[in-house]
Amino acid sequence: MKNKKYNYLFFFAFLLIFAFLKTNYANALEIDLGLGANPSFPEYVKFLFSWGISLAGLVSVISFALGAISLMISADNAEMASSGKDRMKGAVLGLVLTLASYTIISTINPQLTSFNFPDPTKLADWPQPTGAGVYFYDTPDCSGDNSGAQKISTDGVARSFKKAIKNINDVGTIQAIKIINDPANHLYYGTILHKSKTGYDQGGFCSLPMKATSATGGECQPIVNADRLNVASADIFNINMMPETSGSGLKFYSEGYGEDGGPRGGYYEIKPEEFSSGFYMIKNPAVMKFEWKNTPYDPAWQSKYKSFQDRPEAIKFGGSYIVALYSSADLSSSTLLYCQTFTETVPTLKTTTFLNTSISATLNRSLYIIPTY
Repeated sequence: MKNKKYNYLFFFAFLLIFAFLKTNYANALEIDLGLGANPSFPEYVKFLFSWGISLAGLVSVISFALGAISLMISADNAEMASSGKDRMKGAVLGLVLTLASYTIISTINPQLTSFNFPDPTKLADWPQPTGAGVYFYDTPDCSGDNSGAQKISTDGVARSFKKAIKNINDVGTIQAIKIINDPANHLYYGTILHKSKTGYDQGGFCSLPMKATSATGGECQPIVNADRLNVASADIFNINMMPETSGSGLKFYSEGYGEDGGPRGGYYEIKPEEFSSGFYMIKNPAVMKFEWKNTPYDPAWQSKYKSFQDRPEAIKFGGSYIVALYSSADLSSSTLLYCQTFTETVPTLKTTTFLNTSISATLNRSLYIIPTY
């Protein structure tokens, strides 16, 4: 009867080993040696996790079988019989804990066992933006890595990316942007992209102002001439959709502050009511005709300098605005725009990078005026 009892025990251990090797417990115990030619990081982790679970279970089953064998051949050896029983109990407990741990982990978060999380080696898997701000992308279709929501002007666009940047001065990674607005909180973002790392403070090659094409935004906008522009910095601003509240407007003068006691020359005024809701005002400087009132300048002088294009000398801000001055310039046989942005009164443009530059920029393109908060 004793031998028959052990035969049953051995048969049960054999069935347990067979059942374990054939089971597919929630795919965790499935043995798969194939990783493919180019396995991803999650595939590596899944492979190791599956084999770790399988190995732990296999060790438990083998240990149970060895304990059963020890118990069968123990005969009158009480110590061997006790050791065999302890081994069997430990094996069963180990197998239960292995399967229980898998069940608990998959119940808490199935992704921890299915490994359907973004692959850091594949930029297309990065989570897409949801919060308001300007997002920079290193692919033209916005499928790659993104910078996260940028809400203030920055000279470190490349450093804001999730992926490692070997050199903090790296530029040229930006190929497209997304702008996401928050209409509920009256947050509408815009940006001007610059080639120079300090472009939002200085003159240099840059993009035209960019904004979302819908109220909420989220559209992918490839950057024109992205490879030549090599974006390194950006003006980022909040557009005032009620421009009449931005201030009292602006004046563009033919004379700089400090000359003849102040800007007493001709001026061109833009009043708050001239703005329309929807982003910016575009002005051709050639048609920004000066008014000459109570000035000492003779008619010949006034006839020579009729517009802000003829003599761009000073800008007086009466509130919160961005003024972007543009000039055509040539870079490596591909036409790009040279610009400088201003957010406060400019006593004289002669000392600015825009006019005082080696490329001899002139105000020969439309200028942009953006009401902000």
